[in-house]
This record gives sequence, C-alpha cells and structure tokens, in this order.
Amino acid sequence: MNRKQQPRGRRAARSVMMLTAAVTVLTLLLFFGCNWLATALEERYALSADLSFNALTLQSAVTEDTLKGLDRPIEMYLLTTATSDTFGDSVLLRSDLRTILERYRALSPMLTLREESLLSAPTWATRFSDMLNGQSVTTDCVIVCCPRTERARMLTSDDFLRLQYDLDSQTFVVSAYAVEKALTEAIVYVSSDETPSVQLLTGHGELSAAETDVLEAHLAEAGYQAVRVTLHDGASLSSAQPLMILCPQFDLSAAELEWLNAYLDGGGGLIFATSYTDPAELPNFHSLLRGYGLELSQGIVVADGADKTSYYGDSPATLLPYMQATPETQELLGSGQDILLMPGVRAVTISEERDTSVYAESLLKSGSAFLREYSDGMETLDRQPSDPSGVFDLAALARRYAEDQAMGTVVVIGNAAMFTEDWIYQNTYQDAFLRAMLKALGTQQPPSLDISVKSAARSGLRLSSLSWAVWAAVLLPVLVLIAGLAVLLPRRHL
Repeated sequence: MNRKQQPRGRRAARSVMMLTAAVTVLTLLLFFGCNWLATALEERYALSADLSFNALTLQSAVTEDTLKGLDRPIEMYLLTTATSDTFGDSVLLRSDLRTILERYRALSPMLTLREESLLSAPTWATRFSDMLNGQSVTTDCVIVCCPRTERARMLTSDDFLRLQYDLDSQTFVVSAYAVEKALTEAIVYVSSDETPSVQLLTGHGELSAAETDVLEAHLAEAGYQAVRVTLHDGASLSSAQPLMILCPQFDLSAAELEWLNAYLDGGGGLIFATSYTDPAELPNFHSLLRGYGLELSQGIVVADGADKTSYYGDSPATLLPYMQATPETQELLGSGQDILLMPGVRAVTISEERDTSVYAESLLKSGSAFLREYSDGMETLDRQPSDPSGVFDLAALARRYAEDQAMGTVVVIGNAAMFTEDWIYQNTYQDAFLRAMLKALGTQQPPSLDISVKSAARSGLRLSSLSWAVWAAVLLPVLVLIAGLAVLLPRRHL
C-alpha cells in the first residue's frame, strides 16, 4: 500500500467505526424507547397477561360494561400498613389486588387509583368518616368513593373472599375469590344517588342500637341505610322498605297490629327474628305470624349428636343449618354460600291449616335434633323423655297472594344472634344470606350484579382442560420423533 492510500484507509476505518457507533447508539435508543413505550402502555391500559388458572385479575363483560357507563368520577384508594406480600391476614396477594385495581383504572377514565400507607399518614383515612357513616377505617382495605354523591364503601378481605366449612379440619377455609363482584358493586353503589333503607322497629323492647351496631354496619356494606321506626300512628312505615323486628320483649297493641297488617297488605316485607330466651306470650305478635301460617315453638333446638355436620364443634346447641333449595336461596346454593351458624335456635312451625292464599316454605332446617324446653335456671341441655325429636324448621318464608298478585312477605327466623354477632359474619355466609332475605322481600334493592366468584382451588387436570400451549408442548416432541423415524427407517440398512 503506498503512502497516499494509507490516510484513505484510515478515514474509511474511522467512518466504519463511527457508523457502527451511531447504529449501536440508535439501536440502544430504539430499544430503550420501545421498552419505555411498552411499559407506559402496559401501565396505562393494564396490558399484563394473566396466566393464573382462575384468571383472578381479569374482569368480566359485566364489569367492563358497567365501568364504560360511568358518568361521574370515582376514586379508589388502596390503604396498607403491613409489609407482607398478602392483603392483611388473607391468602389474597397484595400484588394481585393492585393489578386488579390497575385494570379497573384502565377500563374507565372516570376511575382514579391511589395507594396510601396508614403508617406514614395514620389520620389520613379520617376524611372518609362521614361518607362511611362513622364506620372506622381498618388496616389493609380498599375504599371506593364518589365525591359527587359523597358516598363511600370500605372493602376488606372479608368482602373479597368466600369461606367454606371444612369438615375434616373443623375450620373455615377460603373457597373462592369475590374481588371483582365486591369492587364493581361498590362502584355502582357509590355512584348511585339513592340508598335503599331497612326499617328497624322499636318501642317493644327490641334490640337496642348498641346491640344492632354490627347488623347496621353490615347493612351499610350491603348498600342499605338502617332507619329506626316506631308505630305511634302507623304513618312512619313505608311499604317500599323492608321491616326488621328483632327480639321484642313487649307485645303489640291492637292498633299496632292493625298497622302492621296494613303495611304487609300494601306489599311490605317483614323479617322477624327471635331468641329462645324471649317471652313466650306475645299474643298479638304471634297472631301476626299465624296470619301467614307461621308459629314459633318454645325451647331450644339441640342436635342429638348423630349428625356431626349439623352442629359446630362440641356445642350441639350451636347449629349448622341445612339450607333448603328455594327460589330465594338458589343463588346461594349454586355458589356454595350455604354455611351459616345459629347459636341457640327456636323452631319455626309451618302450619298445614294456613289460609289458601298464603304460600309458605322452609328456608333452613336442622339435622336430627330434639327440642329442649327452656326455663330460667336451666342447668342441662341433655335430652329429657318429654322432649320432642326430629328435624325442625329453623327459618321459613311465607307470602300472601291476592288475585295472583304478591302482597306481604314474612320471613321468620328462630335466631337473632346470627344477625348481631360479628364473628358469625366473618366466618360464615351470613352477609350473603341477609342480602338474599332482603331481596326476597321484593322491595327496592341496592345494586347486585351477576358476576361469578372465582375458585380458589385448581380443578383436577383433565384432557379437556389442557390449553393449546400444553398440547403444543406434548405434541411437538412427538411430531419431531415421527419425522425422525420417517427419515431414519429407510436408511437403516445403509
């Protein structure tokens, strides 16, 4: 190479190096730009794939349609304190819940999401006190609120999980996830302008406000406002709102009985719950129930021990009732939400001689049991020779018809503790049962969407359940083996 060609070669080499460097830089910039764009799009539109067996973080068409129809801003807050991977003490992963909330935010421009730590700002959640009707904000919860309606709902792991009683371990275990159902119904509730009410009767020694605070809190979570009413002139009762009578200690007057009958004849719905310690003689209350073919037996229903699944633990007076298949309980049975707990129950009798205009059905039954007569100072629940035995109705529904039109509906339940004990709500499907009973009364209802819960247990592997990816992983090696045999067999003698 001569001297004139050397500089030219150096310039060409430098040009190649500069071009290579430029291409490398542009490639890196393009790579990082694409990565940034993909990350931004994934965060904005929640595009991450869900490969879980139950598609936990994905939403149904019902939720998508509901969120697309929102016409007012909704704020969602994920409030946390602990550093564990789970949401509170539940099996629900916090990362899964965060992904679900991000997918909700991506489905509607009306939704905003914010995560807050109550450790760094412990008083921050007090801003929701009025919206939650004084309900205290717990650790690890989701708050959904609408500033325009000034309504909010707090959701905890109790709302997100479904429990089932395991007979082998004698404990309640998580059977399904209801995160989507709880979130979507909360959004519909807070964005609505009206709140259905439930009337709680007072004036006859019924349970006090302090004794029904748990019930009222769960009514609020279900979308109802609890209103305490009296029967001074009967005008305060609204047939459009269900009425609950819980453990009255004093009887109705004749005028009050007429007002209650008028309320039912106008299409009202009544839930009457009692305790085995309540007075045996309340003639006008019992007359009201007998008008619908229902009566309450005296005493306490005690499991006889033969059916171990009909009572809880070692307490034969704490019954696990058998839910009956009725139009009102069909949804609960279909979703496996049939586990209830009734500590100390009176039996309900459906009269065979009731009026022909009244239709009555059993809602809950005991297992094999006996009816122990109750008296003050009773020392034992052991069966006595005079105690009747058999299978007893523990709750029943009766509805009166006139010219094929439904009029009043009465639900009688021989146990009021199931409505007032927080432990029962937390460990059974009492919330779902309460909502089903209020729905059965045919009055104004809070939103209840047809969103299925998602199983917490993977179903057994079947050929029909294999995905295309699994089939490909199985079939590709087989196809390669067949191809190899097709090539090698003709050459086996070479």
